Amino acid sequence: MSRISSLRYVFAVLLVATLFLGSCTKEKSVGTEQTTEPAADVVASATDYTQVVASAVPIEVRPLRDRVIGSGTVQGQQEVSIKARTSGEIRDVYGNLGSPLQKGDVLIVLDDTIANLNLSQLENQYKNAQGELAVNEQLYAKGAISLSQLNQSRSSADGLAAQLENARNARSNTKITTPISGSIAELTKLVPGDLISAGAQVARIVDLEHLRVTLAVGQNQLFLIKEGARAEIVIETPVERITAQGTVSAVSASSDSRTGSWTVYVDFENPRPEMLKAGITAQVTIYQDDAPR
Repeated sequence: MSRISSLRYVFAVLLVATLFLGSCTKEKSVGTEQTTEPAADVVASATDYTQVVASAVPIEVRPLRDRVIGSGTVQGQQEVSIKARTSGEIRDVYGNLGSPLQKGDVLIVLDDTIANLNLSQLENQYKNAQGELAVNEQLYAKGAISLSQLNQSRSSADGLAAQLENARNARSNTKITTPISGSIAELTKLVPGDLISAGAQVARIVDLEHLRVTLAVGQNQLFLIKEGARAEIVIETPVERITAQGTVSAVSASSDSRTGSWTVYVDFENPRPEMLKAGITAQVTIYQDDAPR
């Protein structure tokens, strides 16, 4: 009997211990939940959901490649080498390297003594030939001379007229002028008294108001460029960055056999004529608004 009582006592103790441990575990879990919930509240209140890194943009169709970027050398749209058309002695020299000129301005004057003498003689000869032709026409009308004689007078007058025109051109060529407006890029050193021969170069004139960048592009770039496309030209200088808007004026019909590239001209108006000169390097961006999508 006492043994049974002892077993009952042990069972009761175990039951009480089990109940005690269960209550402790529940309190611990409740405490954990209580401590976890405030932490979540703290995180939620500390997060500013208005500061979102990503942004939404509307969906639209755009070219995969809408521009071509390259660099090239700036030149004048018009450049001309001026050469003497006749031989002679230099009488006067005008202009200096870099001087601006207008179309028709005189650069060099040659001695025109012989040219004026030839012109004066031919003018007198032509005047006499015209008078003789008028008389022969009257004589032919009266039957005094033959048609052959009349035609001979006409041929003589026509020949002198051609010589007279050449003499006038020869006198005009004693003044070497510029055919375009621009600035003197090269000037041969000449002084009064020097002799110059026909065909000798005396100067090179460059139009700096209207400029052009020459680009060399590859095949992949070529398909994105067309005449009339808009372009942006950027020129970096030590003191400032100069930009201008231009247009593709020409694309070569064939590639260069030596380089395999195509030549592209981009024309633009000089925004700073006093600073930008021919020969400088420029960065060019050509935009293709209707590039393949």
